[in-house]
Amino acid sequence: TFTDDENNTIYVYNKERMKLTFYIEEDMKLGYITTTHPDIKLFGTTIINKVWDLVNGDLALNKITKFEKDSEEGIDIYFNEDNWLFFHVDYDEIVEVEIGAIINDKDEFEWKFRG
Repeated sequence: TFTDDENNTIYVYNKERMKLTFYIEEDMKLGYITTTHPDIKLFGTTIINKVWDLVNGDLALNKITKFEKDSEEGIDIYFNEDNWLFFHVDYDEIVEVEIGAIINDKDEFEWKFRG
């Protein structure tokens, strides 16, 4: 485990290639899950090391279509605010996925999973 700049606790699971972030200011509720594990599935399909355009098409079939795109050091990051999903794409393939707690129109968390 370690803490981030905001004093949140992050648990690291090396074998599972997963990090879980618990928010200190939200009574240690689970705020983020980040993974690079190749067996992770979204809508029943693995997505790590898959070409972004193919996964993006599958997402569109599941009504996830709005993405903001940012680039950092050659890695494209696609963010869907409605579902608080991040896809990190390197060499046109997804290398990391992050899902976070939803923030509603009132700028409040809508907790979908429990810490």
